[in-house]
Amino acid sequence: MKIYEVGGAVRDALLDKKAKDKDWVVVGSSPEEMVSNGFKPIGKDFPVFLHPTSKEEYALARTERKTGHGYHGFNFYYGKEVTLEEDLSRRDLTINAIAKDSDGNIIDPYGGRDDIKKKIFRHVSDAFSEDPLRAIRLARFHTYEHLKDFVIDESTEKMLEEIISSGEIANLSSDRIWTETDRALSSENPNIFFEVIIKYKMHSPFFNKLSVPICDTSSNNLVRWAELQANNDFSLGDNLPVPNAQKKCVRCFDEVNKNYQIYV
Repeated sequence: MKIYEVGGAVRDALLDKKAKDKDWVVVGSSPEEMVSNGFKPIGKDFPVFLHPTSKEEYALARTERKTGHGYHGFNFYYGKEVTLEEDLSRRDLTINAIAKDSDGNIIDPYGGRDDIKKKIFRHVSDAFSEDPLRAIRLARFHTYEHLKDFVIDESTEKMLEEIISSGEIANLSSDRIWTETDRALSSENPNIFFEVIIKYKMHSPFFNKLSVPICDTSSNNLVRWAELQANNDFSLGDNLPVPNAQKKCVRCFDEVNKNYQIYV
């Protein structure tokens, strides 16, 4: 069994940014061995475990194959023979496909460090277009302060076009879309998320009437959603599971706007 730190935490460390959470991948193990070592299984679709002390997530190295529509339309294989490089190859962007071993050595088979230096979002493989949620997540990555100046590589833009033209975004869970949206609203640069949605025409079906991305006059994510609604004629959210707290805030904005015509 070998354990590697992977993903955003490694990326952020290379950018001198402290990560909030760490993810780990385990190579050469099995669910039975993980449980015997005190890890608690939590994964529904593939084996993910909580560390008995740190409570951080440890996932068995795996490969995947597209078998259906949407975010869950995949079959996963997680045998002991799956290598670290194979696991990293299924990840979305090269900057997220970097690992670090227990001695601090960086494993970067897909050029992620070079793309960090160049400030580029570039997909790891053609499998990027198989997961439509990656288009929405790529929009959200722009909201991080340390990633906001990154640009999307031309080849990855073509992948985005494939995802959008396929119509598969419509097959995604509305809960997953709202989770990404709420995280963007809670970020340092919420406008950029919606700017990317507009730029790449990712409107349908969850942001159908979005045309104005401005929502950052407050640091409160409830107010930000209400501001976004107000700037778009209170026409958003019909296809999203918007929580009641946000809905109440929107109603307050709507009443104020009717009385004072703040937003037009």
